Amino acid sequence: MRRTPKHSLGFSLVELMVAIAIGLIVLAGIATVFMAQRQVVSSSSAQGAIQNADNAISAILSPAIRGAGFTGCGTLAQAVNSVTTPPPGISYSTWATPWVFSRGNFSAPVFGFDANGTDVGGSYAITALNAANVTNGGDWTPALTGNLAGLAEQGSDVLVLNGEAPGTHPIGVPTVQQTTAPNQFTVYNAGTSSPGASPIQFTDANGNVLHVLVTAVAVSDCAKSSIFVPAMTSSTDITNPVAVAAIGSHGAGNVSQQIAPVYQDGVQLAPMQQVAYYVGSGNGGQSALYQAVLVGGQWQSQELIPGVDNMQVLYGVGLNGQITQYLSAKDVQALQATPPAGVTSLPFNPWTIVNSIRIGFLIEGGLGSVPADSNPKQWNVLGTTITLPNLPPPNSAVPNDTRLRHVYVMTINLRNTTL
Repeated sequence: MRRTPKHSLGFSLVELMVAIAIGLIVLAGIATVFMAQRQVVSSSSAQGAIQNADNAISAILSPAIRGAGFTGCGTLAQAVNSVTTPPPGISYSTWATPWVFSRGNFSAPVFGFDANGTDVGGSYAITALNAANVTNGGDWTPALTGNLAGLAEQGSDVLVLNGEAPGTHPIGVPTVQQTTAPNQFTVYNAGTSSPGASPIQFTDANGNVLHVLVTAVAVSDCAKSSIFVPAMTSSTDITNPVAVAAIGSHGAGNVSQQIAPVYQDGVQLAPMQQVAYYVGSGNGGQSALYQAVLVGGQWQSQELIPGVDNMQVLYGVGLNGQITQYLSAKDVQALQATPPAGVTSLPFNPWTIVNSIRIGFLIEGGLGSVPADSNPKQWNVLGTTITLPNLPPPNSAVPNDTRLRHVYVMTINLRNTTL
């Protein structure tokens, strides 16, 4: 009997090609869904990071701005400022321009510097991401002084606040020794019932010890205050009794070693800070918001929030605590030469009539948080147009850098200007 030969079972070439085509279509669909989901995740992550940055900015700056001008139980309006550094070549005895910023100048709750060309209606083109800080103080108006030049990137404003260190609680002064030279004030240390412990430890309202960077201290009886640089053994350690530091020490020092007026036993002592906020070159490849505290005549800087591309500041000014207009730092400074109607006391420090601060930020998310070529190329930050043009690698800006960006604005009143 004849047998039929057996043949191998399998796919024909046509069947194989059809199967491959179907597989590729399925894979393409899966890849499309995966990329879409990945984009959603990246965008959501960036939005979350930007929201966290917004919250962090508000949590840090809001109490600092609200508390600017506070001196324990008084305000800078009641204070005698013994701390200042005149410009090079000018002696303490002949310098009488309090409206000109200097290290340790506590003559006003706030000082500001406007990046040239960025006041309302102006513009700035960011030519490099995470650009190097610039040393030319003339890139700001008024010129960036007091050793601040070299800390900030070009194109962003700089804000300086004066007041009691945020979160701290004044401590009592049971013994005032102003009959000796230098003046001395023996204080209760960290809220204890017996004076004299050294170094002094400042606390929060709950009695928790805080390690506070100190620019100066204020002694106050709530009707008047005096601000001076104390003798210190480190950036946080003040010896007890508190002694007035030698004239001109610490870079930003005291005009005199004699504190006037005279205080009685039982006044308060509060730690004072001069703090600068600015955008500088960051450590992680992104520009960042920085805080710098003046200690011993030098700025001790700390990166606060990465991913801040730009900062613009406007100042609400007006007499008697009434805000009549918001101005750039350049325009506030110009009021010194042309004071508003109602100013009778000259020379006039225009920074003493700042009642509110409006501050805006351009904040960026991570790479890949938006599709390529879909980002806008410019943003409006408090009336200033910030542009990121197409740049060649490695500084590729929008639309090629695929970073989600967002403008965050907040307005905060200085609660101490009317006290």
